[in-house]
Amino acid sequence: MAVSRDGIEWEKRGAVMLRDPNRDYETVAACGAILRTSEDGRFTIGTNWERVCEVFHNEDDHHCIHSLGAIPLLEPGETRTVCGKIVLVEGTPEQALKMLGFQPRPRKRPGAA
Repeated sequence: MAVSRDGIEWEKRGAVMLRDPNRDYETVAACGAILRTSEDGRFTIGTNWERVCEVFHNEDDHHCIHSLGAIPLLEPGETRTVCGKIVLVEGTPEQALKMLGFQPRPRKRPGAA
């Protein structure tokens, strides 16, 4: 975490979250697409990542959709490319899913090999 009085000069103040060695940080969602269709059904917006850790939406006046890409653990100085997509279509949720390239992954059942 860093703090600044002017937004230009920053002072490091430590980590926001320390990693718990007993926690599985590689857990990802079984599917990643999330969509919202306009009230008149004319437009659909959607987003999807190649690997997703969480998707959620707001049920308030904002009608936000959120898809959080899962980024593997990185060592200091290590880089990684992750891919995602946002689409806005004049069409149905099915058309938006097709444009997102969404392919549902089979879900693993607990205890399955």
